[in-house]
Amino acid sequence: MNKSGKFLLLITLAAGILIGVVFAARWDLLTPTRADTPVKTENVGNETFPTRTAEGLQEAFVKVADELKPCVVNISTTKTIERPGTPFGHEQFRDFFGDDFFERFFERGPSKSRSLGSGFIVDKRGYILTNNHVVDRADDIEVTLKGGGSFTGKVVGTDPMTDLAVVKIETDKRLCEVRLGDSASLRVGEWAVAIGNPFGLDHTVTAGIVSALDRTIGQGPYDDFIQTDAAINFGNSGGPLVNIRGEVIGINTAISAAGQGIGFAVPINLAKNVFRQLIEQGKVVRGWLGVSISDVTDDLAEKLDLKEKTGVVVAGLLKYSPAAEAGVERYDVIVEYDGRKVENVRQLQQYVTATPVGRKVDVVVVRGGRRKTIGVKVGRMPEDAFKMGEEEGYEVAQGLGLQVQDLSKDMAEKLGLKANEGVVVTYVEEGGAADRAGIAQGDVIVEMEKKKVKSAQDFERLSKASKPGDKMLLLVNRGGRSTFVVVKIPKDGD
Repeated sequence: MNKSGKFLLLITLAAGILIGVVFAARWDLLTPTRADTPVKTENVGNETFPTRTAEGLQEAFVKVADELKPCVVNISTTKTIERPGTPFGHEQFRDFFGDDFFERFFERGPSKSRSLGSGFIVDKRGYILTNNHVVDRADDIEVTLKGGGSFTGKVVGTDPMTDLAVVKIETDKRLCEVRLGDSASLRVGEWAVAIGNPFGLDHTVTAGIVSALDRTIGQGPYDDFIQTDAAINFGNSGGPLVNIRGEVIGINTAISAAGQGIGFAVPINLAKNVFRQLIEQGKVVRGWLGVSISDVTDDLAEKLDLKEKTGVVVAGLLKYSPAAEAGVERYDVIVEYDGRKVENVRQLQQYVTATPVGRKVDVVVVRGGRRKTIGVKVGRMPEDAFKMGEEEGYEVAQGLGLQVQDLSKDMAEKLGLKANEGVVVTYVEEGGAADRAGIAQGDVIVEMEKKKVKSAQDFERLSKASKPGDKMLLLVNRGGRSTFVVVKIPKDGD
């Protein structure tokens, strides 16, 4: 081979080696595989985590467990319950079963019931956040830390509306405290870790993901739960739900009775304000407008001639309430509150309750197709706000599929209403028009098509004015609060 041929061969070999090195580096083929190989890391907040490896993910979970378990406590409570007494009326049954059997199961008188739950230390001074239902009506509360050490817990304050409570223990022992995260920044699919004492198995750690947000499960007026498939069982209540960085994002509160792998947690952002108020004043003070509101459904938007399906409709106002005093009226559609757009009832409730009492805010309503800004000075929510009534013997069975009767004086007083204003629903036909619209026995129909209903005769007259296929707008008082219901009058064959 001549010199030029040898030179070309060397150039070719050098180029091949260079290309091989580039590809090897690109695909990490040159990385040593020995057990002592340094693991790549990245900083997340104040923590350092291995990255892009199964071992890295594992180490992240281990760090979360190691950091949080000492801050999670076991809460054991003792409650007094009343036994119902024997259902039998003859002594021969006692003679047959024996005195011990009767005394254990049927004798009247108080007995003790024990239950277990969880909680976590939010403040090193001994303040513990848990669920209200964990400590509700407890005679004695015992708080046990990881590694032993039991203390008597004292309830600082409770908030049944959010099912939260604060318990305090007194100790000279050095306590850890959790780091609180930001539940508003959560995304579906993020890792979630639950720590607690399911079935008394203390400091159990389970992992999953955030499977849904903003869940409403019928627990109260402030339903806004984080849904997770991290295993939550009896005894987990009050324990923390944390992210992969070890920050608490929620308080494990409920499980789905219908299926496995579905648990719910109160968002930590909601709990932060409740926790602070319970420590400072032993109770929660919330902002209040004094209105009953309904979401704008398609049918309701059609009946009220609304151009857009947005905001919430004012179904009723309490006399002398902040909204009534400011000039808000029934049938107003609230579309903005304090500069923020209002899309549904739950959102407006959260805005209002988080507003400091005494602050004046701008409330934008749509009235008669025109926008109107009303300044409202936010009041303090009464403790029985969700039980308060509003200011405001014939039986009839029309195509609506229900029966009503006049509202008696005694019944009106129980419902917080005036006598002769409204009719009470005494029967709802299963599968009928009223049933499909959500009308229930005990509802009080106050208006039909924006006309007052003072008697069963009024109801009969107004219902007969409708034709098959029409949609009828009803103002209904349910448990002392007003809501709108649209009932479609069935046609033949419906």
